[in-house]
Amino acid sequence: MQSEKIAAIALVVIIAGALGLYLSMVYGGDIWSNIAPSKPPSFQSTSNLENTVQLGDCVDVNYIGRFHSNGTVFDTSYEDIARKWNIYNANRTYQALKIFVNPYGNLTVPKGYENYTSSMIPGFIEALVGMKKGENKTVSIPPEKAYGTWNVSLAEQYGLSPYPIDYVVNDTQKIDKSVFSSYFPNVNVTLNNTFDWGSRMIGINDTLYATITNISGTNVTYVLLPQNGTTFPMPLFNWTEVIIVKNSTHFILHTIVDKGYTTSINLMYGFLHIKVVDKNETHMILAMNTEAPSIKFVNQTLDFTIEIVNIYKTSLEEES
Repeated sequence: MQSEKIAAIALVVIIAGALGLYLSMVYGGDIWSNIAPSKPPSFQSTSNLENTVQLGDCVDVNYIGRFHSNGTVFDTSYEDIARKWNIYNANRTYQALKIFVNPYGNLTVPKGYENYTSSMIPGFIEALVGMKKGENKTVSIPPEKAYGTWNVSLAEQYGLSPYPIDYVVNDTQKIDKSVFSSYFPNVNVTLNNTFDWGSRMIGINDTLYATITNISGTNVTYVLLPQNGTTFPMPLFNWTEVIIVKNSTHFILHTIVDKGYTTSINLMYGFLHIKVVDKNETHMILAMNTEAPSIKFVNQTLDFTIEIVNIYKTSLEEES
């Protein structure tokens, strides 16, 4: 559409689509993997490399994952622990994880160990280095090495922070005929035809109608028919929008949302988590996270109890 602000609705739909594409390109289709630091931290070599886990090895690992804040178990490779904490999943097999010790994504899985993965959070894999077979230990992993924090800068990159509380929307909209037909394929382009604009642009029936007022050789002009006080959930964000009619030329889309509100958007390759971290009378500050599989993991320190079941010295095989 042209420069008219067809509210935040169309804008948000476009941003979300572009955001999913951008993230898939930047992260190679896997937005769960944390970005590798420019220079991976160095680990001190142990006196006996053949008996301890090193970068490039493959290991079988049992674990119990807990939230550091309250000790709640959120995941484990032990079936009895899963049942005890009511997180048992009949669709998974409870056994030691097969991990390729490659926290920074700069190594290749050794031949014959293709079923080993480094898809765990970097802090978990880093904690394995230096451990021996049969060893148990508990480590605390900060958010930066786990599933990330709330990132205001990420929201700013996409023009979503600060986010205005009020959007001014002009009643009269003029667009190209072909564009109109692509947006409203089932609407007859006839003078004075009234159609459900909101069903297509908001995704909610009977929210906002429009009437075609002029048809030229290339353009269609229609006038939106807002009803004062109409409320609806904003697409994707799910906070409340209220239509406030100001006069015969424009209306306001007013956002109702509290500080601390969170929501998640399901993108092509995972979730985009959003939080309102601050707000005033005119704007709200949004923060985002693209790393966590669930919003409950954002900005959380995680405790893992780890047991090394087996070590396969594939790092030495690569060197030989």
